[in-house]
Amino acid sequence: MSVVDVMQCDESSEDIRPFEWLTSPSSLGPRIREALEGSVKADGDGSRVLHVGCGSSALGEYLLENSTLYGISRVINVDKDVSTLRRMRSRWKKKNAGLDDCRLQYEQVDLLTEKIKCQSNTIDLVIDKSTLDCTLCSEETTASLLTEVYRLLKANGGVYLLVSFHNVGLLQPLLENCPGTDWDVSHSVMMRQVEDLTSRDTRCISPQKASRMESSTAWTESSCTPDEMYRKTVNVFFCRRRPSGDHTHELDRTSVSHHVNETSNKWYRDESPMLTEQRKMDLRNAFGDGTLDLESCYRMVFSEEERDHLDFEFFLDDWKSFCERGISVGSDHMDYATAVAFLEEMQ
Repeated sequence: MSVVDVMQCDESSEDIRPFEWLTSPSSLGPRIREALEGSVKADGDGSRVLHVGCGSSALGEYLLENSTLYGISRVINVDKDVSTLRRMRSRWKKKNAGLDDCRLQYEQVDLLTEKIKCQSNTIDLVIDKSTLDCTLCSEETTASLLTEVYRLLKANGGVYLLVSFHNVGLLQPLLENCPGTDWDVSHSVMMRQVEDLTSRDTRCISPQKASRMESSTAWTESSCTPDEMYRKTVNVFFCRRRPSGDHTHELDRTSVSHHVNETSNKWYRDESPMLTEQRKMDLRNAFGDGTLDLESCYRMVFSEEERDHLDFEFFLDDWKSFCERGISVGSDHMDYATAVAFLEEMQ
């Protein structure tokens, strides 16, 4: 469904209450102004902003309602959920006394299979509030997201503004070393401003107050055990494109996908390994010198929390692939050495 289809949908649906991932629109105000400081625009034109994975966020509304403060002329909201986009567009129209205000657009896109309907090299700022966090479980979707972001950003100073809960040790190399990119990556930490879902008051704090919020050191080190400020802070990344002679350059999605996979695997192996020395010791005691059937192995090898994410059928699929590489001692049982090799393969 395209941007036109969303606009033509029935607008009689019930009102929707916006929900903000990670932090409020106004708390991002100082970061947005900073991101747009170096944007190059034609005389009299405002900045063009793309909000990827917008959901029911009112960020676009906030930016246009404060357009004189931010110098923004158009916001394009992109999401996969067409129902939410319809309701948010209806909300915006009602706020404008029933008039269509084309400064705020809504486009339904499945990033895995579709391109965003914008010309390359035309967007001053792409805002991502935790969309990359959601796509990281799929290197293909993450590659599609990063490829589209880079294609759309203006080659002379366009900024990808990423707000994320993920660890700096994972995201920094993911962005800095992304193959084909020519951008400067910087990182900071900001306090979250979380809306009160029990209140009907949805007003945001002023940009002036938001700018005085102090940063936390919760994420300044690549640690698997965040400090007491965890969940009170978020990571903010600026990826600003450098001036380039080739404004038509696009990233190779296959190369980016491979990079995402390698970077994620390395970080989890180094910082959050499945196979710790304690787990090896526990497995040694459980197996002894014998073997166990697959169902017993499944319950022995994985914790209850891990089994919540990897059910038995998925385990069997992974086990089948493992056996096809000729590593196992048998197709229906494991010994200690096989269990260790299996976990090493899964990391």
